Amino acid sequence: GIKDKYRQGIFDPVTSGGKIYGMPTQYSVTCLVFYNSNLWKSVGYEQFPDKWDDVLAASKKFKAKGTPATIALGNKDKWPFESTILSCLGDRFTGTDWTRSIIARDGKSKFTDDGFVKALQFSQKLAKSGLFNADYNAITDEQASTLYCQGKAAAVIDGFWDVSYINANASDEVKKATKLALLPAVEGGKGDTKATSGGAGWFIAENSSLEGEKKKAAEKFIMAMTGEEYSKNLTAKYGLIGPVNVGKTDTSKFSNVTQDYVNLINGGVTLTPIYDIQMDSTVIDVMNTGLQDLLNGSVQPADLAKQIQDAQDKAGAK
Repeated sequence: GIKDKYRQGIFDPVTSGGKIYGMPTQYSVTCLVFYNSNLWKSVGYEQFPDKWDDVLAASKKFKAKGTPATIALGNKDKWPFESTILSCLGDRFTGTDWTRSIIARDGKSKFTDDGFVKALQFSQKLAKSGLFNADYNAITDEQASTLYCQGKAAAVIDGFWDVSYINANASDEVKKATKLALLPAVEGGKGDTKATSGGAGWFIAENSSLEGEKKKAAEKFIMAMTGEEYSKNLTAKYGLIGPVNVGKTDTSKFSNVTQDYVNLINGGVTLTPIYDIQMDSTVIDVMNTGLQDLLNGSVQPADLAKQIQDAQDKAGAK
């Protein structure tokens, strides 16, 4: 059917009781690794590692070379680590069924479950290892991207918006060296290693009271704004990704960063939900504030998991 042409997971935010209540007009991904391939080659890696042990080993080499940060992070505004890293890293540990259960608030999954606690433990381990710039809780997401653009960080993990930011702000040297990758796998995780956090943030719906010619016109308009031709144009004209997977598209007129982004996403990436788009906002507030404390070591993973679960319990069933 028509739905099969659309990217996997894109209808999740507008699906309830097995029914779809909107058509997606765009496609967003919040967790992509942008890395400086020249810097990684200089410490012995032809591409961004697909194992975290290698990332941490490389980090020691970057430190020895005096590179200010292996991965630039700006978590001052509290949402970046959760939205651009944990939404995907958490899924690597828990798998997507767990996340969907949390979003549905059906009581089957809890933040105190082993998988999520392990994701928090791992997050704290990354911060303690010195992987990030020392001031990660004091600078913004954009400032972290600037560090990368200036060649002061070997990588930055951020959303699709960094494609245009790097295109506009990186030095030519950094821009030419920039490649994209997905977050590495974790040992013993339940998640799909080809998944990243993403989906659509905007949808169009048809007024259910429309009939006859008006109903037909509305449906035609919706398909024109969300369908295959629309998605082809988004990529061919603007280097953006549309809601329909249109396969290979000529992107040769765009920068290497844009081309790499399009090729990566069209290479079979699956989607897992973005935490702060779909989980209860009171739960996310507790999570985001707690993650700052977790990363700097002032709260322990199991304790933070309990705090987040307490907020989930207060939110109650949907």
